Amino acid sequence: METLQGEARQDILKLDDGIQIKVNLLNWILLIPPRHYSYFPTLEDLLVDLLDYKIKLSAINNPKKDFSSLKDSIEKSKIEIRQIMKSLTTVKDGV
Repeated sequence: METLQGEARQDILKLDDGIQIKVNLLNWILLIPPRHYSYFPTLEDLLVDLLDYKIKLSAINNPKKDFSSLKDSIEKSKIEIRQIMKSLTTVKDGV
């Protein structure tokens, strides 16, 4: 486990956009670059917060600012979070 400021952490997942999911003995940790750390008691809470972040980021980066583009941002973000959730909850062989 990695130790940061006296706290032991372990990397769980690194996403393409620099976002990392880590875990310590009591919490799930969401790291959003450059220096945003959020602690969550459950994986579900972390994924809800990550979904909100992804929706906002996608909506901000979309040049069209209407309801249909917001709907598309939400659907795209849901699919991405489901893939993350599946990778975190699927049991792998040999582990």
